[in-house]
Amino acid sequence: MSTIHKLISRPVIAGCAIVVGATSLPMGKASAEDLEEIVVTAQKREQKLQDVAMSISAIGGDRLEDLGVKTGLDIVSQIPGLQVSGAGGGTVNAFNIRGVTQNAFAASLESPIAVYQDESYLSLNSIVDLGMFDIDRVEVMRGPQGTLFGRNATGGVVRYITAQPSKRSEGRVGLEIGEEGRIRVEGAVGGPITDSVSYRISGVRNRDDGLIKNRIGANAMQSDNWSLRGQLAIEGESLSALLKAQYLKEDSNRGGYAHVLASGGKYVTNPLATDAFGYREPDNDPFTASLDFPGWNKNEVIDLTATLDWKFGSVALTSVTNYQGVKNDYAEDSDVSPISVYHYNRGADVDQFSQELRASWSTDRTTNLLGIYFLRIDGVYFTNQFGDGFFGGGTEEADTDQVTTSYAVFGQTEVTLTDKTSVEVGARYSHDKKDYLYTSTNIFGIFQPGPVNVAREQSDDGISARLQLNYRPQDGMLLYVGYNRGIKSGGLNFPLFPQDPALLPFKGEALTSYETGVKASLGTGAELNVSAFYYKYDDYQAFSFDGLATRVINVNAKMAGGEAELRMTPIKGLELNLGMSYLWNEISDVPLAVSDGTERAPFAPRWTANGLARYSWPALSGTLSAQVDGSWRSRQNFNLVPTPVLEEPGYAVFNMRIAYASADDRWTAALAVHNLTDEKYRFYSFDTSNDWGALEDIPAVRRWYGVSVSYKW
Repeated sequence: MSTIHKLISRPVIAGCAIVVGATSLPMGKASAEDLEEIVVTAQKREQKLQDVAMSISAIGGDRLEDLGVKTGLDIVSQIPGLQVSGAGGGTVNAFNIRGVTQNAFAASLESPIAVYQDESYLSLNSIVDLGMFDIDRVEVMRGPQGTLFGRNATGGVVRYITAQPSKRSEGRVGLEIGEEGRIRVEGAVGGPITDSVSYRISGVRNRDDGLIKNRIGANAMQSDNWSLRGQLAIEGESLSALLKAQYLKEDSNRGGYAHVLASGGKYVTNPLATDAFGYREPDNDPFTASLDFPGWNKNEVIDLTATLDWKFGSVALTSVTNYQGVKNDYAEDSDVSPISVYHYNRGADVDQFSQELRASWSTDRTTNLLGIYFLRIDGVYFTNQFGDGFFGGGTEEADTDQVTTSYAVFGQTEVTLTDKTSVEVGARYSHDKKDYLYTSTNIFGIFQPGPVNVAREQSDDGISARLQLNYRPQDGMLLYVGYNRGIKSGGLNFPLFPQDPALLPFKGEALTSYETGVKASLGTGAELNVSAFYYKYDDYQAFSFDGLATRVINVNAKMAGGEAELRMTPIKGLELNLGMSYLWNEISDVPLAVSDGTERAPFAPRWTANGLARYSWPALSGTLSAQVDGSWRSRQNFNLVPTPVLEEPGYAVFNMRIAYASADDRWTAALAVHNLTDEKYRFYSFDTSNDWGALEDIPAVRRWYGVSVSYKW
């Protein structure tokens, strides 16, 4: 049986998240005497979670549903050390793991946190939500991952793993209805066609009326999209194949901000004050606005993947071929007022092709993986900026035509030294090349009169390396300590306005990581995983937003901290999960043009905590369950150089869910309350106070109620 079909059977709780367990029990039937074993595939092979010598969390598909996870923004709630910035109402999802991020919103820039769907790399931050339906699990791996994954990643990997075809006929359909016109319909059907061929077809339809009510036009922060995925699995004696095709169509208005008066990076408290163009909101409700420009978010995505597995004696060969065609067009009313001041429109037309080839084999004392990888991203990206207040009826147009070509060879081996110790050794060589053409109408004549045209070519070579010692002093305990070096190639900025051509390129970054951890069974019914790390960065690629001046710059950085995850089943039917993270970071050598001091990484609270309590009991000829989950983040900021208005105080968010499942587990009905205490907080803000006297505040979702029903067979 191929690796793509030897998948985890059911979701169980791991750390403070749900993962897949090969011997898991149905939810609500665990006891203090029987803690489930967890199996994951983070190292390209099946392993029990407690045997994986790295910091990893995962959330299974059933628990994603329980937690109300629908977008990339949602998954952070139960994963310690993971944050996400969601510019454009979540149209751009930039993940942050342990302070490592690049929250630039230009689609031509890749993130140091690599996002995968199954085995395919998603380079565009605008399509992270492509895979958020019919999901088997989400895995989050912290730290450099260059010796195991095709695309290099300095900060970590977020991997969405889809439910795949099985050899038994099955299906499911679910409906969720909630406030603000929320409707989500999701379904899947699959099973055998012949003894060696099986299929799975799944889809989702999602819409709502919009979180921000527009007094004079269409609502903002509104979703309207659908997706369809088809998979065909073919199994032979020595060759198996998984063919996957999916299509996404979106016609939404995902952007939207709250208009908040500010001046010079500070809040304006004068009740008679207005912004620079004479407007102020008539109320303090962040969910109402007067927007003269009808924004939009249009997406069309085609994703095709062929995964082939061969067996040649003791060697397993895997080929992953992927094509993505993405067309994106996004627009917003950036000044958040009924006056034509500043409107923003960006888009991309991207063709991406990747090919990965891996060989894996084992001997009595070693487990080995060797791979080669090719990636080509051919993209045309544009921005249009217009509005009477700023541009007097004109339009500032900028375009970037960029081709990224990458080659890499990577590998890792684990050698058993004694019955208690092993060592992991890995390395990677990468070569990246970018061909770049930037053009701008340059209507303000910045740096030169007339249009600007800049052509550049940039190449990077680099080595990643990994060395780690694993020690198992007794059954149920694993200790590890290791060194890891990760790299990410340089790139070229795509600024909103023309810059000095010398400022367009930025250099590649290198992360040196030292990490140690312990995974321990604390007797019957409890497991504890703890990790600690120290990062030293050379030429960290940091994004700076200074009004409408945007660019990635190279700085130096140090980061240190750790995560702890505890899962318990103290009594039958009760599941408890707790997690926390701590992060210290210091960003230095920031150019004087940007900052005059040492800064902290954006979207990186010093402390986070999360928890979940779920109790299930027999009732009404079935099973009732009650669940409360929550997360807390300490103070954080939204930019490399924060002004007072970009500092977000700490906040806690809680959710509640009550569900009933029939005795045969086919029918499920649930009532959920999201943001139970109606906590008011922001998940992003841009300081544009020096541009038009107000902020672009993105409010987080307020309290809402929803009901859902599902049936499976």
